[in-house]
Amino acid sequence: MRFRFCGDLDAPDWLLRECDVVSRMTYVRIKLLAMHIISAMLGTIDQLDYDKVHKLVSTANFEESDVRAVIAALRFIIHSAAKNDVEPQTLAIELGQLGFPNEHTLALQRAYGPQREKLRQVLAEQTLSSLPHIEPTTSPSQLVDWRVDFVMASGRLATVAQPSVHLCFNVNTQTQQPHRIGDKLSASAAATTPSAKQYAFELSADKFRVLHHELRNLLETMDSLQKTSGSS
Repeated sequence: MRFRFCGDLDAPDWLLRECDVVSRMTYVRIKLLAMHIISAMLGTIDQLDYDKVHKLVSTANFEESDVRAVIAALRFIIHSAAKNDVEPQTLAIELGQLGFPNEHTLALQRAYGPQREKLRQVLAEQTLSSLPHIEPTTSPSQLVDWRVDFVMASGRLATVAQPSVHLCFNVNTQTQQPHRIGDKLSASAAATTPSAKQYAFELSADKFRVLHHELRNLLETMDSLQKTSGSS
């Protein structure tokens, strides 16, 4: 079964395994823990306060591994929901389909809903800041090489007649090389030198559709931020 908060893919197996652990917590603890995780994601607090987390779950007889499993599960749910622009109500419905109790889905919905737009803004800024600088002279035809393979029959594969997409991104990045002045290296006198990198990978048709959807959303976000910065 596919879920919007997972990017229209199946939920990961490890998340399904942690449903039972999360279900052992009360509504109040789930909501407080989710709000604490969101604060860390937004930068309101520097990082997760594990002492505070342990206090929240102290009466639930949780082991250290259980605590970390709950944190990982909640953070994945919140991060993925914000990244894929999932409505709070939709998230609650999908979590119920995964097997989460109703009160837990409501707790996550109420923690995630008011902070959804802020989370999306933070994730967009983090994504843009991590992107390499691409030379503006790079043409679309030079930027991406691609091909689609379609296996009709195979003696080694159980499933055939499935398309496979091969992509290769040719990215020209810029790096700074410090200049030597006398016997010292000067960072302020650094020269910018171009360097070319290739990122090649193969993915299924379903994952390609998800990638295409993500890139379109990223382009729209970049255009929106550029218009906002230009008008300010």
